[in-house]
Amino acid sequence: MFEGVKINTGEAITVVTVNYNTADFVGLLLESLRLLTKGPYRVIVCDNGSKLKDLRCLKALCKDEENVDIIFNQQSASGSTGHGEALDILASKIETPYFVVVDSDVVFLHKDWDAIWLSRMNDRVKAIGTEASGNKPKDFPTLYAVLYETNSFRKIDSSFLPNMETYKNGVYTDTGWQVRERFLNNGHEGETLEIRNTREYKEGPFRKFTSVGEFYLKGREEIFVAHYGRGATGGLPKFMSQKSAFKILGRILAWREARKEKKAWFNSVRQYLKTVSV
Repeated sequence: MFEGVKINTGEAITVVTVNYNTADFVGLLLESLRLLTKGPYRVIVCDNGSKLKDLRCLKALCKDEENVDIIFNQQSASGSTGHGEALDILASKIETPYFVVVDSDVVFLHKDWDAIWLSRMNDRVKAIGTEASGNKPKDFPTLYAVLYETNSFRKIDSSFLPNMETYKNGVYTDTGWQVRERFLNNGHEGETLEIRNTREYKEGPFRKFTSVGEFYLKGREEIFVAHYGRGATGGLPKFMSQKSAFKILGRILAWREARKEKKAWFNSVRQYLKTVSV
């Protein structure tokens, strides 16, 4: 399983994700794919230099998954640069007509999500997926979960690598920025799922959680994707600002809150999956 990527030409999509000490989140992502994906699919996970304990967990989660492969990379830098490196490696492995780039702490939440997304691709629309958060460009889907037409992606000859120097100066050049630019410059369009963050939006199924991104097809009220955020840290940054008065004590308290919410998140998602997978 771990020596190479198996190919089955009957599969329409390949789902690719990067693991960096997020094996438990990868496991939850795989659960959502098993329960809610309509067509045959393949998954490729690129481990990006995780700790041994997490890597063992990842292998254990994937060992009985016949359609899941693990490849390995030792990232040259942390953060967005390392993530972009791994995504470029994963993109080079695609042999299916479509592929999905997804963050490891994302879950799919709508039955037959793949068939619905594929049905919305056409001569103009070559990508569909999540809208960017904050003040980032919203005219084309960007990570957290994006379905691309493989041939169109190959033709634009792009990279997922960020440009961290310009990004630090306020220009949106984070992971996947070049993919967006080249798709648009080549006359393609993308469809975005509207983001509703639980900081403000209190009508969705995960409203009790701190800063979770819920994503909806525009014009529809069924949630398709959720992004927990900061998977490798267990959500710690969500709580640090609330506990900043005493640095050491604040970090301990923030860790406790993050661990508690992370456990609740896994339980809540699994319960939700049961209701929508029937």
